[in-house]
Amino acid sequence: MKGKLHPALVPLSEVQAEAIAFLRKHEPKEGYFVGFSGGKDSIVALELCRMANVKHTAFYSCTGIDAPEVVKFIKQHYPDVVFLYPKMSFWEGIRRKSPPLRTMRWCCDVLKKDPSKHIPLQKRVMGIRAEESANRAAKPRIDPYEKQTVYKPIFYWLEWHIWEFIEKYKLPYPSLYDEGFDRIGCVICPFITHKNLKKVDLHRARWPKMFKIFELSVKKWFASYRTKPTPQQHETPEQYLEAYYRGFEVDTIPCERCGKPSTGFCEFPEGCASIVGGELVRDPRTIWGFYCKECLPEMKASYYAAIGHVQEGHEKAKKINTQPKLF
Repeated sequence: MKGKLHPALVPLSEVQAEAIAFLRKHEPKEGYFVGFSGGKDSIVALELCRMANVKHTAFYSCTGIDAPEVVKFIKQHYPDVVFLYPKMSFWEGIRRKSPPLRTMRWCCDVLKKDPSKHIPLQKRVMGIRAEESANRAAKPRIDPYEKQTVYKPIFYWLEWHIWEFIEKYKLPYPSLYDEGFDRIGCVICPFITHKNLKKVDLHRARWPKMFKIFELSVKKWFASYRTKPTPQQHETPEQYLEAYYRGFEVDTIPCERCGKPSTGFCEFPEGCASIVGGELVRDPRTIWGFYCKECLPEMKASYYAAIGHVQEGHEKAKKINTQPKLF
């Protein structure tokens, strides 16, 4: 596909033929593991495996927080797909760990990846496309991951290729796509959070019971929050949830040093806290709070100066990562 026409100009027939040849070329004797979610991309990836006549078995990781409509769709239209279940529920994970963040998505491992680790099929077909994000585009089409190797037959496909393929072969797909949902995934996900609340409101209006369970789980986690070596930045769980749904957009919170808009909450150095008598006790030299990108290096330099490295303070501050830790 590289070095030819721009992807938008490549006809469906060409990308389809190339994807089928790709699957046949790399077909393992034991067969492919096909990751199936019920979304449009996995529908196409599975159909291509069938067209290529390669040995395969499709698996669905039942996260417990997928849209009920999607689960019903899979059972109705893809009865041969094998359901896998996590050892720990999403709600239990929140209480034990924390609500998942964009930078700390433990849920993907616990709910999606871990349930399939015992499956001996190590060559795995996934409906991943480069167009979806810069991070996905940066990874190779054949991507080794731990003991597995991920194969991406539709890696170079654009969204119009996907829908034209579905329409051409009259493949069933979840009706949610026709109801304003551009992507089918977990009902509650840090990637739907944003300061405009558009997707959060859309999901919450459609699945209010799931959001009610989520908020109850967050409140239980929040109740034990003060007993952990993590800075408490919200007085109530309601304040935390409001910030969470907005993606922790903190551009309106001023820097504690100069008053300019801060870039987020930071703590430096990390881990300078301990639990004494059930209470969080911080090293008094620890820097934590909201700071702008100009003040943060100076605050870090002052930390080094406070512990005796007066001459080296500014030099050390320049060498370390000056990006704040976001919460």
